[in-house]
Amino acid sequence: MIHTADKPSILRQAPCLRFGEEGERIRAPVPELILERVTSGVFYDVVDGGGPIRDDYGRRFEDYCVRYLAETLPGFEWEREFKYRKKPNKLDTPDILCKLSDQISAAFECKATRMSQQAMFGMNPIEDRGYQDITKAVFQLWRFFSHCRRGYVGRAVSDEAIGVVLTLDNWLVMAETLRKQVLADAEKMALEKDADISEADRKPIVFVAVPELERALSTSTEATLLQALKSSNSEKYRGWRLDGVHKDLVAGTAHPNRNYPFADELGKLLPWWDELSE
Repeated sequence: MIHTADKPSILRQAPCLRFGEEGERIRAPVPELILERVTSGVFYDVVDGGGPIRDDYGRRFEDYCVRYLAETLPGFEWEREFKYRKKPNKLDTPDILCKLSDQISAAFECKATRMSQQAMFGMNPIEDRGYQDITKAVFQLWRFFSHCRRGYVGRAVSDEAIGVVLTLDNWLVMAETLRKQVLADAEKMALEKDADISEADRKPIVFVAVPELERALSTSTEATLLQALKSSNSEKYRGWRLDGVHKDLVAGTAHPNRNYPFADELGKLLPWWDELSE
């Protein structure tokens, strides 16, 4: 038996309900779900479309994130994923690299996966495939930092660098037990796959959902975003969302107030948007 409150809402799949003898009346009990359904909710329509489709929306997610970061924080040097050689293999760097003064200050690994009902409400959510992907992302970040230290990548890493797992959903906000389990599993993976990853290579990891990043970027500078990322792992802010951490840090100080940078492009993805805005 599953408690009613834990069951998926039909309104997320079909936010509009029809009434009347011929279905002539339509009501939306939660109107906000209409916009959710035709934007991020489209993910659930395409997620089962196979590998090429998953690869495509993964690339689009990475493209969006790096464009957003570069648009709002031009003081950093941003670099996309590239391949490097560690004989006998070629490996990929994290998806987005943030550099300051020729040193990597932050490395972002993007995971374009939405939370399933099992992940949100299951008795053992850590077994969900999504958490396994996040664990792998942590390992990949630590491996990258290690390979930089060992000279395989040709990039220098700041001693205070931080790793960021950037997701579509709030997988680990207010989930301290799961967060610790993900990090423990990543450490185990590191020991099994690359014993040369040192404790210094296992730099702090922050789990950030892209809506949090968007809100933080609307009021951040290069310095305040890095400060917020680093502070997210402190005892004071453990379990906070990134935008909440950033808002608390900049309270009472002068900071930017940016509009959404891609508002003029919404019509390319949502053809009805321009008519609606008129």
